[in-house]
Amino acid sequence: MRLGISLFNLKKYEQAAQVFKEVKSIKGLSPKISQETDYYLGMALQKSGLLSEAYERFTAISDSSDEISVEALYVSAVILFDQKKYEQAVDKFRGFLSRFPGSKKAQHAAFNIGLAYFNLARYKEARDSLLEFVKNFPASNYLSRSYFNLGEISMIEKKYDEAIGWFMKVPASDPMWLESELKVCDAYFALKDMKKLSEKYRQILTAVDTAS
Repeated sequence: MRLGISLFNLKKYEQAAQVFKEVKSIKGLSPKISQETDYYLGMALQKSGLLSEAYERFTAISDSSDEISVEALYVSAVILFDQKKYEQAVDKFRGFLSRFPGSKKAQHAAFNIGLAYFNLARYKEARDSLLEFVKNFPASNYLSRSYFNLGEISMIEKKYDEAIGWFMKVPASDPMWLESELKVCDAYFALKDMKKLSEKYRQILTAVDTAS
């Protein structure tokens, strides 16, 4: 077990997975060691790009309520998301939130639900999910990304004034600020408001020059 963890920490994921598989083959493993081995094996498989195998491992240990099971259920949802199985990912994230609403991962799960709907082009559900996220997690690191996605949804629906409001919520300290400001310009252009478009471009250039 320690050898597998050491290999994992050295980012030798394929070798680590092989060691964990060998540990799993040992007869008489305690339930605790067996669960921990499944978790580390799932992580090694995920890092190796073997997402389907990793998903099976995490699903197998996600039924209890201990810390490893909490993490396993969350990671299994992430794997589905990464495989672009967004509807299944939404179900898994919702299941996670239902079982572990107080988890530190809850904000990530809630945000990913909105993002999954966005990627599915189901914009009403995406908006509702992101609005719920903004309400429930006002201090989240994903708040700016939520504002940006809400702005993009408004742009798609040609609600340009609404989009401007969302994009301008992204603070200047955020890495997405410049992209958000350029989206504001797109909205002004769509509204054919050349005066505000020109003003916004000047503001952006001034901010960029000051920062450099």
